Amino acid sequence: MRNFKKVLIPVLIPVIIVAAIITINSILNYLLVPYTHIRVDVHNVEEGDYEQIVLGTSHGKCGIDPAVLSEETGLQTINACRGSEYPEDVLYLLKDGARTHEIKRVIYEIDPAYLQVEANQNTDYVALYQEMAPSLVKLQYFFAKMANADFRTMLMKWYLYRDKTDSIANNIAVKSSDAYKNYEVLPSFSTDAQEYRADGFNAIHRTDAEKTETPPAALWHAGEVREDSLNAVKEIASFCQENEIELVLVITPIPAVTYETYEESYAEASRYMAELAAELDVKLLDCIQEGNSEDAASEEDGKSEDVAFGQEGNTEDAASEQEGKTKTAASGVDSALTGKTMSGMDSGDFTNLEDFSDYDGHMFEDTAEQFTRLLAEKLNECR
Repeated sequence: MRNFKKVLIPVLIPVIIVAAIITINSILNYLLVPYTHIRVDVHNVEEGDYEQIVLGTSHGKCGIDPAVLSEETGLQTINACRGSEYPEDVLYLLKDGARTHEIKRVIYEIDPAYLQVEANQNTDYVALYQEMAPSLVKLQYFFAKMANADFRTMLMKWYLYRDKTDSIANNIAVKSSDAYKNYEVLPSFSTDAQEYRADGFNAIHRTDAEKTETPPAALWHAGEVREDSLNAVKEIASFCQENEIELVLVITPIPAVTYETYEESYAEASRYMAELAAELDVKLLDCIQEGNSEDAASEEDGKSEDVAFGQEGNTEDAASEQEGKTKTAASGVDSALTGKTMSGMDSGDFTNLEDFSDYDGHMFEDTAEQFTRLLAEKLNECR
């Protein structure tokens, strides 16, 4: 008996310590980590009813309306975009959804600058991973991205909320509710300025409030593409091709004043994306260049007819300089996207600052509805 105790006690002590740590960690997660729309988004990806999914950044979150896409394309759609959704996040969200769904189309609202920017290790960095159900995809996501995270944020969700003790009572009340258990949208997800919808769309209400001119959150800089982000985009394209999923890359419009201020950066980004789309043999709808091309197009007198959709709107010098490149790029883009603009779209429809909530290009809800209808029209043409 004494020998048994001598063997058992050294084994039990570390087991008890580990169990205590896990228990304390779980309690702190329950108390400190709030219920956010990301939990709803991930649940929609894994369990929602959809055939078409919109992935990408905050521009897609408020600029591409899934309800309109469902109506116009006949494919049930959800929006799983969010701010700080980098290419690796998009890749594993897509794979996570494909575990349980036969996805017919992926609309990837891609901000070229996200290929160059390193993700900040804040609450957003691990949010998607933490909400995913256990699976092989989640394990792959862990090794691809989470293994590089601060171990405190990866293992202890509560760590980044450790100073939010004043929210404990509310967190307990919310997590005890049926709404939380059923992944429902809470009123707290919305504000007077915007409404978060159950299909993942963030509707920004129109306002006449004065906008503060600020530079875009990220701008394109030639030669600074991150290898991990580029590889993720390539893997997204390969995954879609292997699984017979239509992939469409979309660059959403921005106000003309922003384009004019940073024209060189946006034009260079569009050239890069057209070449990348051709290399990957995927469709590209570059609405930044298209929406800001009116003057250049008239000066060029139709020169852009021979240029890929993603490059139609280059200014006169850029179009001339890149004509050979973009003609080559066009060969990798669906014929419905070459040599034409989005059907029925006036080149100035989505460049007015008044139709955006800021200089960075986040659309008001009515602008998003109009834009999405034209996007759906183009998608229907190129199926």
